[in-house]
Amino acid sequence: MTAVVGETVTLPCRTTTVIATADWYFVSSEKGRPSIVSVAGKLVNGYSNRFTIETNVQGDFSLTIRSATRADAGMYICRWIAGEDLEHRMMLNVHGKISIAVT
Repeated sequence: MTAVVGETVTLPCRTTTVIATADWYFVSSEKGRPSIVSVAGKLVNGYSNRFTIETNVQGDFSLTIRSATRADAGMYICRWIAGEDLEHRMMLNVHGKISIAVT
């Protein structure tokens, strides 16, 4: 996915299963280490100004970035876990990569 500096971009993370939790991680193109964007659908400090997570639709944890900057380029990972008990849990990682272009 490519975005232009200043644009709004949404990374989808949806499922039809009952969700226990969903977390977002970001791996910078420059640093290569993952940082936590959200835990259990709640944004962590440093990401709450321009980032939002869909909360109006059950099973939708899409991440929206407003006013994209070059620093937002990299890999985003949505990890959701479904299931009521530990024995029958299912986990899925959804990856999305953003390239930021300057116009």
